[in-house]
Amino acid sequence: MRMLPVDVGNSLRNDYKLILYKGTDDLAPLFDAWREIVAGLDCASFIQSPDWIGAFLKTGPIAYENFFAILITNKYNIPVGVFPLEYIKQKKFGLSLGVWSVFRPNDDMGLSDFIFAQNPQNRVLLDLMIGYLQESSPRSFDLILLRNAAEDSAIAYAMHLCKPAMRITAYHHDSKFIRCKNSYEESTSGLTTKYRRNNRRKLKNLQQLGTVNFSSACNFPDLKSAFDDFVDTEASSWKGRAGTALRYDDARRKFYEELLVRFGAAGQCVIDVLTLDGKPIAAQFAIISGATYNLLKIGYDSAFSAHSPGVLLLDWTLREYSGHPTIRQISFVTGARWNDDWAPSKLAVFDHYLYRPTAKGVVVFVIEKLKQRVRPLYQRYLESKITRVD
Repeated sequence: MRMLPVDVGNSLRNDYKLILYKGTDDLAPLFDAWREIVAGLDCASFIQSPDWIGAFLKTGPIAYENFFAILITNKYNIPVGVFPLEYIKQKKFGLSLGVWSVFRPNDDMGLSDFIFAQNPQNRVLLDLMIGYLQESSPRSFDLILLRNAAEDSAIAYAMHLCKPAMRITAYHHDSKFIRCKNSYEESTSGLTTKYRRNNRRKLKNLQQLGTVNFSSACNFPDLKSAFDDFVDTEASSWKGRAGTALRYDDARRKFYEELLVRFGAAGQCVIDVLTLDGKPIAAQFAIISGATYNLLKIGYDSAFSAHSPGVLLLDWTLREYSGHPTIRQISFVTGARWNDDWAPSKLAVFDHYLYRPTAKGVVVFVIEKLKQRVRPLYQRYLESKITRVD
């Protein structure tokens, strides 16, 4: 653990203290401070929870070697920000760059963030983090990469206020979600009549095969049994045939088991299951954060694919949370194409590249800026050629 005050030319910033933690350090003080910050956030995302990254560190020991975090406390020694990071090497245009990247436990989620309240008092925190790395980084670097930051994230808030000279922002994807309104009819008003009719027909056809039951597990004893159902169901889908289901991926299964233990203890883990005559044919694994039901993983028995059991389970979930006293949205987290069947709302997700003025950093930044300027010109050239041909 390394503790340094940071002076980046502003007396206000000298009121803060930065502590660098490495994965091999005792991380208990970091995680205690982290929980204190999250407890004070209005709508903390699950990816901002120390349990999210803690689950990965516990089940992927090699991650400790790459994990770093900068804890920022104010002049009253109150923790105000945590910046989880990892050091990686990245090749661009034939050059090998040293990169400090926001830490991401799971690439499948497609989201990452820092941890601090989005208020004017914290407008300086990202500058502090950048200044610390520029002055005292334990490893040489050419780039700070803030990848997969949603437009409502703490990173996006900071980037709006922080204007590094050598910065490039690129759109990455959309994170999609369904708004849970006062009634199921309102929540599904954006769906096509055909889609809703098909869902009713498929449920009716499934009910003709036997007894259909939907259930939701949220307390710890039930979660363990439901997780077994989830693993079995997912393995019976195309993921099982491809060998990517949790049953055949020990590291990832242990990660989800650890998520279940950590978030389940706080009542934030939910596993929903659809059964036919007692046999699970669809299941989904979710984490509740604030007013959001975050759908992390789904699985269904491909033998019943004609009845779309995964769709029926999600439809039931939407019905359950429409008019719910606290849940306001169901997040797909990612932006898969099939999400569009639900007429979702969207959050744009961006990658922010903050280049350092090293030789390699300057070269790559200039090339990237040229690409950004040339790309729309080239696109207009192609469009003009198509127009002339027509």
